[in-house]
Amino acid sequence: MESFKLSGPTRSYTFGGRRLEHWKGKEGLPEGRVAETWEVADRGSDQSIVQSGVWKGLALHDLLRQHPELLGSTLLDPLGRFPLLIKLLDVSGAPLPLHLHPDDTYATENALRDPGKPEAWVILEADPGAWIYLGVLPGTSREEYKKAILEGRGLGAMRALPARVGDVYYLPPNTPHAMTPGIVFYEVQRNSDLTVHVEQKGFFGEALAEDEWRRNVERFISLASLEPHPGTSGFLGRGPSLVNTPYFALEVLNSRSSRAISSRIRPEAWSCVRGQVRLSWPQGTLELERGETVLAPAGFEGEVEGNADLLVAYVPDRGKD
Repeated sequence: MESFKLSGPTRSYTFGGRRLEHWKGKEGLPEGRVAETWEVADRGSDQSIVQSGVWKGLALHDLLRQHPELLGSTLLDPLGRFPLLIKLLDVSGAPLPLHLHPDDTYATENALRDPGKPEAWVILEADPGAWIYLGVLPGTSREEYKKAILEGRGLGAMRALPARVGDVYYLPPNTPHAMTPGIVFYEVQRNSDLTVHVEQKGFFGEALAEDEWRRNVERFISLASLEPHPGTSGFLGRGPSLVNTPYFALEVLNSRSSRAISSRIRPEAWSCVRGQVRLSWPQGTLELERGETVLAPAGFEGEVEGNADLLVAYVPDRGKD
């Protein structure tokens, strides 16, 4: 069983920039702003494509339908999709707008195809003076938060955290969040695109009509968690376990020379966020540069050699993990 590189779609939202093109594994990005690169994606026409090995050129969705044995203990979601969505994000062209991702209750009540969306971040680059906004300040009421947003003071009612390389954050659904420019981060999430925006412009910079914006504010306020966010949930240098939820787990593999590596009972997405490594197994080898992701199928066993940090994302098996 071989591991294989994946490459997926990009997004050109207004908050994006050109920082990822300096990563060796991200050469050849499209021109203009690049806000997101989707490392592992199985969302209709938005697909990761296999870049190496015997399945080169296949979309991830088609590969998993043709070879379900690659999934091991991991189940596809109710829509028949790989259950995780993994991205790299560059917030350097403008602030990441204030928004949140709804929960399962909202998805069910509105008969939406996508489920609720928890996510986790790992900060990979941070300029001096860059800030992250997560959740509301303790004691803030729903009416106070709504008033602040309508008056353009929404971020002032939120917890502000200095962006630091290596910090890890877990965001449950309904967590309000935003960022100043100057941050590059890794994101793993449930395979969902549910989002409620609260700015007067969309992610592509389009102006919203007054009534549409006010409807968004009402929806946002009704969903927003008023529980203070606890802040960081881990640090890249204190692994291996960074985040563990029912929907995804995230670990870090710090390679400093040569070591055995295994995907165990399920597929794992290994994303190189520092350095470069060589993966080898009895049937082949693969060079992995910063910014590249491989999917190791269930049961993969091999060796990793080099000086690098790999973020390892997978769906936990609650009976065995």
